[in-house]
Amino acid sequence: MESTGFLPGLHFIVTSHPQDATTSDTLRQIRSHAAKETRSRARRSIKKPASGSRRKIRPRPKIDESTHDKQGLNKQACLASKIERNRESIDPNAINLPTIEYFNPYQSAKLSRDVACLGSVRPFSDIEYFLFDHYIKFFIPFSIGSCHRKKNPNLVAIQMTHWVPFALTDVGLIAAVFLQSCRSLATLATTSAYEDLSTKYRLQCIRSTNASLSKAVTQANDATISKVMILASEEFERGNFDGWNTHFVAISRMIVMRGGIDNLGVGGLMKEILINTPYCYGFSDEDG
Repeated sequence: MESTGFLPGLHFIVTSHPQDATTSDTLRQIRSHAAKETRSRARRSIKKPASGSRRKIRPRPKIDESTHDKQGLNKQACLASKIERNRESIDPNAINLPTIEYFNPYQSAKLSRDVACLGSVRPFSDIEYFLFDHYIKFFIPFSIGSCHRKKNPNLVAIQMTHWVPFALTDVGLIAAVFLQSCRSLATLATTSAYEDLSTKYRLQCIRSTNASLSKAVTQANDATISKVMILASEEFERGNFDGWNTHFVAISRMIVMRGGIDNLGVGGLMKEILINTPYCYGFSDEDG
């Protein structure tokens, strides 16, 4: 049997009288049948899955942050991994500002929920997550007078890899971090809520410092000196130069007890701050 040469498809065969083939009624029936066939084919193509392998999309499982520590992760290993990841990747020009509105201090958002991974000695409230996130994303890279802006851009990485994990090991330093965030936010917001919070954290930092100094030790550790340094910077920013001078004298004495400024830790950050920030003008290596 020879091929007719026709392709498979829909063919209309006119069985009526030749004179009726072009009447309006006949053409209307032809168009209606073609439209029905087109819609039927479309429905069948939707129901029938396409041939070939298809990638299955699995929903991303939600992480229960209350059981974060039950994932079998060692905190020290997690901290070391985070520090190594940030060591070379931090670029001051690439850090994004927080998108949360500054004037609302009580917004709850998914902010810096890896504090447990960093080894914080105490949990954070929602507002404290907000303050910590502002400290990381704004205060460290962009605050006016920050030591890295004057000489060494790498100090942003030092603060992230050395100072932040170190601060989270002491409740007084955590209060000092929140105190600095509140002071920064107070300059950006139109509410007094941050001033009230700053008073709360200032008192916590002072109590922690007094408790550290009351211990019978031959020399002050980095945490104690750092807390006094932050308290001194707060007094300087507030214009209380008598209070700043009192703290500064205490800092000088503690550094002498440590054997000089070069013996301070936190990756060299403490020395850099003492030499190159405004509230420590006049301090030099010889002072130790």
